[in-house]
This record gives sequence, structure tokens and C-alpha cells, in this order.
Amino acid sequence: MKSFFQLLACLLLLTGTAQAATNCATVTQIPRAECESLLEFYHSTDGPNWKNNTGWNVTQTPCSWFGVTCASGKVTELLLSSNQLSGSIPNFSNLPNLQELYLYNNQLSGSIPNFSNLTKLEYLWLSENQLSGEVPSFVQQITDSDSYQELSLSKNCGLTASNPTLASFLMRKTRNGRCGGNSAQNHLLRQQCQVSPTFLKPLPKCATTAFIYRVSAVIFRAI
Repeated sequence: MKSFFQLLACLLLLTGTAQAATNCATVTQIPRAECESLLEFYHSTDGPNWKNNTGWNVTQTPCSWFGVTCASGKVTELLLSSNQLSGSIPNFSNLPNLQELYLYNNQLSGSIPNFSNLTKLEYLWLSENQLSGEVPSFVQQITDSDSYQELSLSKNCGLTASNPTLASFLMRKTRNGRCGGNSAQNHLLRQQCQVSPTFLKPLPKCATTAFIYRVSAVIFRAI
């Protein structure tokens, strides 16, 4: 009988360990709201099945989680490209100090969130996913800011930009050479979703045509 209860106690201990998760109320590295925002992102993008999810929803130190960078007790970077993320992207409204967001080459779907609250954002790479819907107007806001550096929305064939003002703005940025000039950047500008130069309604399939204005699939680089 004693052995039975010892075995039961061990099983309960193991079960409790397996179910242990990050408790943002006890996290001290970053504000609770930022911790909860990270966990929201983890759950909405199928975190348990990421290629690398070291530390996520396990430890009480979010700044040590794979792909997370912090500075002065605030989350400043999320670098999770090519990591088998799938699902939708939250708006990260509780990560106001985020400067770099790299989520390219995953299986993310749905629309691009309104990131207008991320006023410190400098790098936004969402290319090579399955994002769809309208390119949000905040894109014009961040690309006009002094801190803006790079934006990549390439290879998301479901994106459109039917708002004439935004469409004109994006085409102007492209035509002004904000796409960069080295071979690596030019490669990223090929094999994109082909977009009509009129009001930018996407064509039915991706194409490799080079000399065409692209809006739903374009990389901007500050000069």
C-alpha cells in the first residue's frame, strides 16, 4: 500500500511538472502586460509546434526565450523567422517598445494587424507567409517616420492595396528606389505576387515578372 501511494505521488508530481506554464503575475524581467502579449502571440501562432520554442511558456524569464530580445526591462525585438509559426498575428499593442519584428518564412495567415501603436518599430519583415487582405494604412505612417528602416511584405499573394492614396504612396516609394539595389535585395523583389499597376488588384497567381510595380509584395529600404 505504501508503494502505491509513493507511485501515485510521483505521478502527480510529473503531471504537475508537465503542465507548468509561465505565470506572468510573477515575472519580474518585463511588465506583466508585455509577458501576456508574448504568450498571446505564442498561443495564436501554435507555439507548441514551433521549430524552436525554447523557454516559451515554461520559464519565468521571457527575455531568455528563443527569439526575444529585451533592453531596460522592455521587449525590443522578436526574431522568429523560419520557425514554423502558423496562425494569426496579434497587434502587439502591449509591446510599445518593439523595434524589430522578423516573422518571415513561416505559415502565418489572416490580415496584417494595425501596428500603428508600435511607434518605435524600425524593421518589419512579414514576407513569405500566407497573409491576405488590405495592406493597412499604418504602413504609410511607419515608412514616413524618421526611425523607419525596412519593411518586407513580399510573397504574400493575398495582399491587396485598393485604397488609391495608399496605393499611390507605395508605388511612389517603389519608383523612388526605396527597394535597394544589391543583388540580394533584387532577388527578394523577384518571384513576387504580380500586381496590376492600375489600382493594384492582385493577379490570380504569383509570377516572376521583373519590371512591374508591386505593392502587395514589395520590400522598402530607407535611403
